[in-house]
Amino acid sequence: MTVLDVVDGVAQHPLDLRLGEHLGPDGPVLVGGDDQEGPGQVTALVPASHVDELAPAHKVAKPVGGVPIQPGDLKYKDLNGDGFLDQNDSTTIGKPNLPNTSIGMPLKISYKGFDVSVLFQGAFGYSLGLKGTAIEPFQGQFQPIHELRWTPATAASAQFPRLTSNPTTINSPGAYNSDFWVINAHYIRLKTVELSYILPRKWLPLKINNGRLYVSAYNLLTWSNVSKKYQQDPEVASNTAGDAYLAQRVINFGLQVGL
Repeated sequence: MTVLDVVDGVAQHPLDLRLGEHLGPDGPVLVGGDDQEGPGQVTALVPASHVDELAPAHKVAKPVGGVPIQPGDLKYKDLNGDGFLDQNDSTTIGKPNLPNTSIGMPLKISYKGFDVSVLFQGAFGYSLGLKGTAIEPFQGQFQPIHELRWTPATAASAQFPRLTSNPTTINSPGAYNSDFWVINAHYIRLKTVELSYILPRKWLPLKINNGRLYVSAYNLLTWSNVSKKYQQDPEVASNTAGDAYLAQRVINFGLQVGL
């Protein structure tokens, strides 16, 4: 249990109370707009000219102390119903940052001098959310989000909010983390694969007693849903820029001999 603000034994921000919940990302909950918009869709909160009219009686809450909202901004749910978006609307989202299930499956097949061995690795049941250079525009991110951003012409198909160089808007996962940026992630990786052939003794010259040709590969293929939002390795740490050195795909060819 964590209480961030207590006065006379009473939690001042009830939604900050965490009792019996997993360790995981916190943030406001993203919600869609009118009937034709689903949760998590990039859309306008409200026309910028109407921002000053927002009050508890209105359906759309007003961010506190933030940049004025504009068309193409994300929408959030006012969890405590006070008409404003602030720390009082924070709640647990997603799953733990660490996988609750990890797998490894080695396989090996041998036939007439040929050997094939593979190792599959995977993880399931965890959440991944990145920020900074991983996803925010004009910070050298690893993907062209400008091609998928909200504009008046792409309002029906946009996958990301409008572009802005201000990292404090409600579209920033660093300033306003939400379930728009958090993925319930999983992946399966072909970690290693090796194909080899043991050379017949009659093929060996000189005093060589045995020989083996092989080709091996590491991190050859990865199947993951992380690429739907981020162009990073699914094993990077959550709540970071995801700028760890990427797993390298390595292919080796070789010949082993014994005297």
